[in-house]
Amino acid sequence: MARSYGLAANSNLAAAGMQVQNEAIGMMGNLAAQEQQRNTANAQIRAKNKESNAQIGSAIGGIVGSFIPIPVVGTMIGSALGGMIGGMF
Repeated sequence: MARSYGLAANSNLAAAGMQVQNEAIGMMGNLAAQEQQRNTANAQIRAKNKESNAQIGSAIGGIVGSFIPIPVVGTMIGSALGGMIGGMF
């Protein structure tokens, strides 16, 4: 009886290996898509946080600017500077 060696002898093993490899590739694709979604969501959250920090800084700057003796100009300058500084964080 002749024995065969190589892939012909283990065709079931090779087929099983290919099936596992294809499943792993599919799972990696799904994981990459999920990671991309998380990165997009995190970027949106960071942008919203930056916007809210700018608004808070603008409000605080406006309050502080109100103490400058020039009636309207102090508030405007304080709000503008506060918004710029708040937007940095």
